[in-house]
Amino acid sequence: MRFGGHETFTLREGWLVKGINLLLENPKAYFDKVDLANALGVGVNMGKSIEHWLLATKLVKKIPLQEAREKGLKYEITELARTIHNKDPFMTQEETWWILHINMIQNPDYAATWDWFFNEFGELKFDKIRLVKKLMEREKTLYKKTPSRSTIERDVSCFLNTYAQSIPREVKDPEEDYGSPFQELRLMNHQKNSGTYELLRRPRRLLPELFLYALNTIHGDEEGSRDITLSWLTKQRSGPLQAFCLSSEGLFELAIGIEHAAQKYEYSVRSLAGDRQIVYSNPGNKTLLNNMYEALK
Repeated sequence: MRFGGHETFTLREGWLVKGINLLLENPKAYFDKVDLANALGVGVNMGKSIEHWLLATKLVKKIPLQEAREKGLKYEITELARTIHNKDPFMTQEETWWILHINMIQNPDYAATWDWFFNEFGELKFDKIRLVKKLMEREKTLYKKTPSRSTIERDVSCFLNTYAQSIPREVKDPEEDYGSPFQELRLMNHQKNSGTYELLRRPRRLLPELFLYALNTIHGDEEGSRDITLSWLTKQRSGPLQAFCLSSEGLFELAIGIEHAAQKYEYSVRSLAGDRQIVYSNPGNKTLLNNMYEALK
C-alpha cells in the first residue's frame, strides 16, 4: 500500500481535465517534472499532485520503464479517460465522479487510505485522531516496515478533505474555492464545532450503469452472463455496498430500484433459497459508460 504522492494537495476542480488534455496534446511533457509543471501552468509540487491523481483514478497507466525511456513517454491514457474526454470533457457530470471514486477505493498502490477506509474501517462517526490511530494499528499488524505517523496524518488529512462537506457550510469566494469535486457525492460530513466526521450511509438513486460498473470491479470487465447473490455481494471488497456507502438494506433497495431501467442488460433480481440473486448480461465497461452518458443527455 502506498501513502502520499499527492504532495498534500487535495484534488481540485479542473485538474484531471488539464491532465488528460495535456496527455493527448503533448504526452512527452510528463517525462520531466519541470516541463510538466510549466505545461500545466502550476508549480512543480502541484504538477506532481495532478500526476498522482491521474494514476489514483485510473485515467492513466504507466508505460514500462525501458519502453518509456526509449519513447520519452511516461504514461498512456486509458480507455476510460478517452471516454470521459469524449462524453464529459469538462467533467461536469456527477456520474463521472462516481466512476472515479469507484476506481480510487480499489487502488491501494495510489490511494491506500481510500481503499482502507471504504473497505475496512467500518465506523460511521469518528475524528481525525481516531482514523490515524486505527490506520497505524492496521499497518503495524500487517507489515514490519510501516509509514511514519506524519505520513499517515498527511494522507488522512488529504482523504478527509477529499470527501467531507463542512457543517455549517462555509460561504466562499468561488474564485478561491478549492473544494474537491468528490465532495459533491455527499458521502461525508464534517461537524466543524466538534471536529467529528460522519460517513453518510443512506439509500441512493443511481443510474443502472453505475451499479453494474461497480459490480464489474468484483467480477471483471468480460462480456457475458452474470449471476450474483446479494448476501455474497455484501461481503465483497470494493463492491457497490462499499463504493456507494450503503447498508445491506440500501444495497437491496438499489438493486431492486434499477430493475426497470436496466432491462437492456437482461437484468433482474430473483428469489433464491431465502436470498436474492442478481442476474444480468454484462456488455463490458466501455458500453456501460457510453450508455450512461447517452442517458445523461
